[in-house]
Parts: sequence; C-alpha cells; structure tokens
Amino acid sequence: PGDAPFGFQLKAVPLKFVKELKDIVLQEAESIGSSAVFECQVSPSTAITSWMKDGSNLRESPKYKFTSDGKDRKLAIIDVQLSDTGEYTCVAKLGNKEKTSTAKLIVEERDIKIVRPLYSVEVTETESARFETEISEEDVHGHWKLKGEALHQSPVRS
Repeated sequence: PGDAPFGFQLKAVPLKFVKELKDIVLQEAESIGSSAVFECQVSPSTAITSWMKDGSNLRESPKYKFTSDGKDRKLAIIDVQLSDTGEYTCVAKLGNKEKTSTAKLIVEERDIKIVRPLYSVEVTETESARFETEISEEDVHGHWKLKGEALHQSPVRS
C-alpha cells in the first residue's frame, strides 16, 4: 500500500559539436609571427578530444597549444607560417562514439612584385659593378645568384 514502485531511465547524452570549427583565412604578411586559434564546443563536456592536421595526429608542443575548458575546445597554432596551411580536425570521443569537426587554415601568400628591375652594367676588369633592385615588400630577404650559383657577400672595398 505505501510502496509505490517507481522507475527511472538513464538516457545517454548524445555526443555532438554544439559549435563547429570555422575556417580561418590569413594574409601571409599579417600572420607570420602571430597565432591562429580554432575554437569549437563539444557536448557533453566530459568528451575526450584530440586534434589532427591533414589526417595526422597533432601533439601538444611549442607550435600547437590545446585548451579544454568545459565544453570549449581550442587549438592555437603559434607563429603561423605558410606551411601551416591545411585542414584541421577536432576529434571528440565518448565511450565508443566519435564525432569530428573540420575547418581549414588558409595562409595566403603575399604578392611580391619587382618595383625597380635590374639593369645591365658594363665595367672594366678591375672596376666594381653594383646591381640594385627594389621589391614591393620591406621584410623580404632575397639572395643573389650568378648562373644559378649563390653569391656570397665580399668585403666592401673603398
């Protein structure tokens, strides 16, 4: 009489991305030396996450920083270079369930132009020749070649 049977049912919380990763597009000139941060949210917050680039597992390192805070998951790519361009994936696992969220990091190359071209110079055998050119970007390091071979700076004579 006083014992009313009661039951309860455990419902599995579905594994899902509440907020998916978004593509990041950076200009090479703006991105070199800075970071790119991928962010997503996973539910439930107890899901274990890992990160991949182009299908290969990433390990946390000075280059890649992983953050997990509640449902928030972040991958920071430190000192972005052109070579960091690729497809990044957050893999969430809960028991035998697995979900992924993928986005691209696109680092667009700078369009470097020759503003002042090289000109031929004629000198006699003992004279020095000076070649100058100018390019559209200031922080680009070039090198000189003669017939495909790298030239090395020699001491300046007065």
